[in-house]
Amino acid sequence: MISAAPHPGHLRLAADIGAWWDRYADADTPRRLERLVVEHPELAETWRAALTTVSPVVGLPTSAVSAALHPRTRRGALACRMRNWDLRGDVDQINANVTLVDGLLSPRQQLAAFLRRGVILPPLELSKTYGFVPDSRLRVGRWRAWHAVKMIARYVLGLARVTGGRSWSPLPASVRQAPKAADAATARGRAASAPRTRSS
Repeated sequence: MISAAPHPGHLRLAADIGAWWDRYADADTPRRLERLVVEHPELAETWRAALTTVSPVVGLPTSAVSAALHPRTRRGALACRMRNWDLRGDVDQINANVTLVDGLLSPRQQLAAFLRRGVILPPLELSKTYGFVPDSRLRVGRWRAWHAVKMIARYVLGLARVTGGRSWSPLPASVRQAPKAADAATARGRAASAPRTRSS
C-alpha cells in the first residue's frame, strides 16, 4: 500500500475498490472474504487492516466489514489509524508512514527484513536516495546512520500522533456518513428488485 512519493494515481486504487464493490459485490461477499481470511492466515491481518482502512474512504456499506474482518492485533489497529486519505504532511513523513505501516503489518519473524527495506538500506539504494557516490565505506556508513536516525524519528512522530485512538488524518463527517448512505442505497435496491405480489 509502499514508499513511492505520493501522487494522484493512489486515488485510483481506492476508486477501483469502490467500483469493484458496486459492480460485483453482493450480500454474500463479506462471508466469502471471511473464508479467505481463514484459508490464508498469514495474510489475514493485512487484509483486515486494508479493508477496515479503505471501507469508509470509498463509501462501502457497513456490512462490508463484519466483526471477523476487523483487525485483531494492536499493530493492525495502529496501521489503520495511520490512514492518510488526504496525503497530510510533508512527502518524507508520508513515505515514512507508508513504510511504518509495512512494519506494523509484517509478521514478527519478518521484522528484520522490514528494517532492511526501510531503515538500514544497502549502499546502492542509499546512493540513489541521497545522490552520493558510494565510493567509501565511511561515506556509506554515515549516510546509512543518518537515514536510520531520520526514519526512526519519523516513526516515533507517526506513532505519537495516532496514540490514544487518534488518526493521522481524521475523516470528515461527510465521509464518515458515506457507509450509512451506501447501506440505504443497498436497501432501496433490494426493495426495488424484490418480487411484488399483486393484491386481489
